[in-house]
Amino acid sequence: MRLSALQIRARIAYWRSIDRSGLDRERRDIQPARLERLRAAFASMPAPTRDIFAMHRFDDLPYDRIAVRLGIEVDEVEAHIAAALIHLCRALDDNR
Repeated sequence: MRLSALQIRARIAYWRSIDRSGLDRERRDIQPARLERLRAAFASMPAPTRDIFAMHRFDDLPYDRIAVRLGIEVDEVEAHIAAALIHLCRALDDNR
């Protein structure tokens, strides 16, 4: 999808208008050990699960677009996302 110059300027204006001070505070509050566990858990996911999770969370692609792009069913995308979230939650579980 190619964006027009007007759409690009609108997106830039939108992103500049967002108050990111809360995000910076949250990033500072993350304990380094928890962050490292999260990174390790993400890296240890099976490649398809990691890729689908990244497409959804980082590229903001909806499930149906991911399914079309990969030639799989939406149910499979949902299963990969669920598996990724479970994997990450278990890695961050402090009761382990």
